Amino acid sequence: MKTLFREAVPEDEPVAHDAFHRLSEETRHNRFMAAVNEIPEDILDSLRRPEPERALFLACFRLDDAGREAEPVGAARLVHAGDGTSGDFGIVLADAWQRRGIGARMVRLLIDNARARGLAKLRGHVLATNDGMLGLARFLGFEVADSAEEGSRVKVVTKTLSAP
Repeated sequence: MKTLFREAVPEDEPVAHDAFHRLSEETRHNRFMAAVNEIPEDILDSLRRPEPERALFLACFRLDDAGREAEPVGAARLVHAGDGTSGDFGIVLADAWQRRGIGARMVRLLIDNARARGLAKLRGHVLATNDGMLGLARFLGFEVADSAEEGSRVKVVTKTLSAP
C-alpha cells in the first residue's frame, strides 16, 4: 500500500476533523494525554496559520490506485521550543495504521527536518502507559526519562541530534 507524506495545509482542516473522530478513545488519550472529543485549538491554529520558520506539520495519506489521496493515515508536528536549540514533537496515527512502520517514517522525517533547522535536540512527552510510542522512541534512539513536571505518569523522550 502506497502512502504520501506532505506538509499539511489549511485546506486539510476538514480531513483532520474527520480523521480525529475516527480515532479510538485510547489513541486520542495516548496522543493528547487526556480524554478529548475535539482537536485541541492550538493544533488547529498551527494548521490554519502555518509558521514554516518555527514549525512543521506533516500529514500522511494512503494513496489509491490512481495515486490520489484516499485516506488520512496520520499527522505529526514539530515546533521549535523557546530556547532556539530544541524542538518538541507529537505524532498520531489512525488505529489501523499503527505498528506498520508509518510512525517510524514520520518521526524520521521530523528528525531530518529538525537537523536541517539546526536544532540540537528533539523531545516529546509520552504517557507512561503508551508502550507503542515508547518502544518506537527507544527503537529510534531516543532516551526515555520521567517528566520533571509530571513524574512517572509521563515520560520525556529526547534525542540529541547530530549535524546533517
